[in-house]
Amino acid sequence: MTSTAPFLESYARVMKTIQESQTFTEAFYSKLLAADERYRKLFADTEFKVQNNMLAMGLFQVYTYNMTKMVEHNLVKIGQAHGGMGLDANDFAVWKQCMMETVAQFDDQYDATVEEQWENVIDASIAIIAKQTSKG
Repeated sequence: MTSTAPFLESYARVMKTIQESQTFTEAFYSKLLAADERYRKLFADTEFKVQNNMLAMGLFQVYTYNMTKMVEHNLVKIGQAHGGMGLDANDFAVWKQCMMETVAQFDDQYDATVEEQWENVIDASIAIIAKQTSKG
């Protein structure tokens, strides 16, 4: 079994950055909003101080699911909420790309191992979230 220590350490560095300032969140949403006009419209009236907390909570759910699988119901709820906004699996692929770029930008110890572990963790969570968006 592969050690997840590099992911866990990277996650801790990312969360510290999020807690200390909004620069991580600003960079992430800058990338996301630049990716597609739909996202700019979706977030047009968003209070990004609140969104900063929501992003941190979402990442915590991803982290917790990776560690225990006990929060799958929370990921289902996230998927249902985002599906109600018209988002689908393709949108989560964009989200993942923007997140990976932002983690690489802010984690000074980011390397191929950290990248692979973040991708694996995000992919496992997105699989559950995206499944909910396709239900109708």
